[in-house]
Amino acid sequence: MNRIPAFVSLLLATILWGGNFVIGSAVANDLPPFTLAFLRWCTAFIVFLPIAYVALKRDFKEILKHWRIVFILGFTGVASFNTLVYIALHYTTSINASLMNMLTLVVIYILSFIFLKERLTKNQLIGTAISFIGVLCIISNGSVETLRHFSFNKGDIIVIAAVVLWSIYSLLVKQYAKQLPGNSTFLVSIFVGIIMLLPFFLYESVQTTTVIHWSGTAFFAIIYTGIFASIIAFISWNTGVVRIGANKAGLYLNFIPVFASIFAVLFIGESLTLSQVIGGLCVIAGVYCSGRK
Repeated sequence: MNRIPAFVSLLLATILWGGNFVIGSAVANDLPPFTLAFLRWCTAFIVFLPIAYVALKRDFKEILKHWRIVFILGFTGVASFNTLVYIALHYTTSINASLMNMLTLVVIYILSFIFLKERLTKNQLIGTAISFIGVLCIISNGSVETLRHFSFNKGDIIVIAAVVLWSIYSLLVKQYAKQLPGNSTFLVSIFVGIIMLLPFFLYESVQTTTVIHWSGTAFFAIIYTGIFASIIAFISWNTGVVRIGANKAGLYLNFIPVFASIFAVLFIGESLTLSQVIGGLCVIAGVYCSGRK
């Protein structure tokens, strides 16, 4: 992996994450959200265990010292974020969901201001405002009437909740990067997330109103999300971040909705609307403005 140029590693991660939104939308009627999330992370744990086992043995005592943080990481990054995205994809499009995901950087700035007392720069304030306008354009589908009556798609609102949780996860990873080793912490947080998802998975399995359609597409979704969108994307992303730095790497996250939109149009027949294009460009402009010094 180290022989691959950093930009290739980062692009690979965003391609795989873009595909995650489309896969989640494609199997929304086959696999309930908790079932898909649980089986995804079980697959990821089985695949990642032999990769991170040696590091886990070495780092386990250090991880235990910060068990509360690891617990929150497992809740926000593993158990909650993708599950909420999969729930949202029952009500909104994969294009909308991936566009809203770009808000992560802006939300991180806001959470840093609220909880860490970090001052917001003028560019961050302007970027937040521009991104907010973009989000309103996306979730209202460009309709002033929708804005007036506040009748937004609940799937878009769920994605915003997911973005807030992912931002908390990202902020904690950043804050504890020196205390918590990457691979072993990720493995333990996957395990914590699986334990949290287990009762919801069992409930979905026995509930008579929930129908699970086992098919080739469903199995492909589990393998793709568990291996490609979790392990390979994670390793690719970390490799790129180590080589060019987190700030420069963060700009590559804007490619996720680009690839998600392409895949959605090509493979599941979604259409790209003018309001999504305008809203997405506003969010990108806001994120770019927020990231400028």
